[in-house]
Amino acid sequence: MTSKTPKFDQALDEYFSKLELDEKGGQWRVCRFSGEKFYVRLEDVEFYKKMRVPLPTLSPNERFRSKLAFFNSYQLFRGVSAFSGKSVYLEDEVNLDITGYPWGERKNEVKTFLEDTNPFEVRDFLRENNITYIYWLKGQKIALEEGQIGIAKVFENDLVSIYRVKSDE
Repeated sequence: MTSKTPKFDQALDEYFSKLELDEKGGQWRVCRFSGEKFYVRLEDVEFYKKMRVPLPTLSPNERFRSKLAFFNSYQLFRGVSAFSGKSVYLEDEVNLDITGYPWGERKNEVKTFLEDTNPFEVRDFLRENNITYIYWLKGQKIALEEGQIGIAKVFENDLVSIYRVKSDE
């Protein structure tokens, strides 16, 4: 089968022939956005060759951040999480738009919750909406401290933090 992009194929062949790989068959690269060093393994190099695309110029962390830019962590309707099977108050706006759910008012309530400096109002919001866990992406903040609103961190990694809302008892 002849290629529909012979000039691109020729340029890509030349690109891969000039790659300087280390003794393991991989290559250290510098992210063009963050300056972070990252390693492209032999398996990855082979994959990119097979897919007929150049090696990445963004680190895995930056590629993940780029994906998250299209992810809306404010989840705004009651439903059931496919992952946990638990009821959720917050869901992603893209799916809400698709389903036609009127989520604008809920989004404003969540925005007020995040910006509110009155700990009593924040705790009331959590209690009135039966929210028992809060899931935040790294970097998301609330105006108040954990102790002021009665939440405790139960999980954290490089990407997310999960808090449990303490009961009033």
